[in-house]
Amino acid sequence: MQRALLETQLRWHQERDKLRRNELDADAALAQARVQFEGARERRIRLATLDVVQDARPLMADLARFEKERVEAETALANGQRE
Repeated sequence: MQRALLETQLRWHQERDKLRRNELDADAALAQARVQFEGARERRIRLATLDVVQDARPLMADLARFEKERVEAETALANGQRE
């Protein structure tokens, strides 16, 4: 009976030690995940900015087209006035 009690206590202590190691491992993994998350902060900000400016792409293309048409019209007017 004494031996069974000692074995039970030994298993309890071994399990406790195992759980403590697992807890330390989990804490380390969490700390590493937090570091990686913070390390990706700048990238998340850049991606958010890219998402925002995507809506402006067609507007910028229109602006470039209008500018080209303006230059062509001015050139045509200038050439027409010279003749």
